[in-house]
Amino acid sequence: MSTEARDGFGHSLTLVIYSSLTVFAVVAASTWKGAVKESGELILLTVASALSVAVAHGWAGLIEHRADHSQSRLSLSVCEVSRHTFALMLPAALACAAILLSTLFDGSFEAAVRASLLLLTACFSIASGSLARRGGMSWPRSAGWAVAGMLVGVVLVLLKA
Repeated sequence: MSTEARDGFGHSLTLVIYSSLTVFAVVAASTWKGAVKESGELILLTVASALSVAVAHGWAGLIEHRADHSQSRLSLSVCEVSRHTFALMLPAALACAAILLSTLFDGSFEAAVRASLLLLTACFSIASGSLARRGGMSWPRSAGWAVAGMLVGVVLVLLKA
């Protein structure tokens, strides 16, 4: 894999971490005091929050690219923009899947919320460990970052419960 591809993949992992934490905060905050009480509302809010982060990231990237290259034409690759959008939307898609499946099989809104928060924690944790490993950390240190991320998420889920 080329250095450019490796750097791009590392950036995608960073975006997964960023989006996982953002969507986690939105799901936790919106359900904490009962502002959102139904799975459909939570799915809509989850997708909207991730989409707004993706649009903001894309817009900022275009402005940065324009400022760096000061050209009238923008030459950002469609592949790069697609990869960033996918990385930002992946945690929300997984959270929505967890909400849907949990609602279908359990029927409890609270179980759906917990399932989505735990899945977002797993996304954050796996991406953190993978990024640490890609950065050259040893397997034990990378696993430590992943476990630390998992513990933070689990503690937050327990505090919410």
